[in-house]
Amino acid sequence: MQAIGRTTDWHETQDKYSVMKANKANEKKIEAELEQANEDLKVLRNHRLKELYEKEMQQYQDELADMGLAIAHVGNDE
Repeated sequence: MQAIGRTTDWHETQDKYSVMKANKANEKKIEAELEQANEDLKVLRNHRLKELYEKEMQQYQDELADMGLAIAHVGNDE
C-alpha cells in the first residue's frame, strides 16, 4: 500500500511540475509577443511622426511661398 502511495505522490509531483513548466513557457512566449508588439508600435509611431513633420514642413514652405519667401538651405549637403 505504501508503494502505491509513493507512486501516486510521484505522479502528482510530476503533474505539478509539468504544469509549472508549461505555464513558464507560456509566460515567456507572451512576454516575447509583447516585446515585439511594443517594438512594432515604436516603429509605426516613428514613421507617423516623420510623416507629420514632413507634412508640416511642406505646409510651412507653402505658406512662405505664398508670401514670396523661402527657406535658405545654407551649408546643407542634402
